[in-house]
Amino acid sequence: MELLEHFLSLITGTYFQYVVQYLPFALLAGGVFLAARYLWVKRTGQQFRGWNEGIRALLVCYCAGIFQVALLPPGPGLLFTGGYSFVPTFVQLAAGLVTIGPWIYAMFALNTLMFVPVGLLLPFALRRNAWWRVMLICLISILAIEAVQPIVGRSGDADDLLCNLAGSAIGFGLYKTMEKLFPAFVKKGRPTAPDGQAVQT
Repeated sequence: MELLEHFLSLITGTYFQYVVQYLPFALLAGGVFLAARYLWVKRTGQQFRGWNEGIRALLVCYCAGIFQVALLPPGPGLLFTGGYSFVPTFVQLAAGLVTIGPWIYAMFALNTLMFVPVGLLLPFALRRNAWWRVMLICLISILAIEAVQPIVGRSGDADDLLCNLAGSAIGFGLYKTMEKLFPAFVKKGRPTAPDGQAVQT
């Protein structure tokens, strides 16, 4: 119960403020992307597939939000010390070096959930969306974020890397589940091959 309370506190407090603060830029990024895609598709004589382009724009919106949350300098009162932490907390726990409480577990859960939409939406945007390709893109993106964070006063953390990657895997698992349960919807949202047919996974 205490863990749930801390998790809800994060969702309705700090991160809700992030959403309100960064939503306009995220929507603007998605809108600009969608407009640019429309002009490009029409110019190249392709078919503008609303479902697929809409999902791509949603992914751009979400990634723009992650960019702001992860890379903009932290606000006053937030505990960020800069630097890198290369040893995951579970290793430190096993060695008896640290003790953690519900607040940290809530942060782990939130960092995991944060990348679930990326793992879910990214396969819709790729012509070739094998699991290793999706996970490799997510891994490179997460590593880039963690590498840059200390420059803006945040912390590059092995825990964040593992949690974000786990969230990406969960999201991709949800995509594959949707592909099994709702094949028509997934096919409708997938990119098309040069011959106009939906690309197969």
